Amino acid sequence: MTRGLLGWLNLSDGIKTAVGGAFTQTVLDTHLNTIRQEGGKPNSIVMSVANKLVFNGFTSADEVKQDVADRTTGRIVETYLADGLGGIPVVVDLDMPDDTIAVVDTNKLSKGWKVGDELRMVDEPPVNSRQMAKTIQGKFGLAVENIGQSHGLLTGLTT
Repeated sequence: MTRGLLGWLNLSDGIKTAVGGAFTQTVLDTHLNTIRQEGGKPNSIVMSVANKLVFNGFTSADEVKQDVADRTTGRIVETYLADGLGGIPVVVDLDMPDDTIAVVDTNKLSKGWKVGDELRMVDEPPVNSRQMAKTIQGKFGLAVENIGQSHGLLTGLTT
């Protein structure tokens, strides 16, 4: 889904900041403030592993520990405490390029099947004469709403 999202955000006239330098807390704060001023309320920051290692040193980086008493399995949710926006969860995506960070509102993202391309069962080549395998195939697309308000893209980051 990352590549589809980056395609939408790169092709649009949305909120983009060409940093041309290091990923810093000031860069992230300025970008989040721009999105907030446009009326957006992002609820996810998507970044690569390399950028996450830099992010870990930010003073507003935080982690919230949930336990079994919260009716979920125990886990740690890493967040960024942004002025006027509260805690925004951080998502590390292995497909995200190191020079880009996406700030998105996942409520404005949706996946859907392409028109006329329904799910279908397709025979797979057999490994041996005793095996018959099928896969479910179909194509889906990503729809992004409120590009100039709810989502932002930081580009040109160096590590």
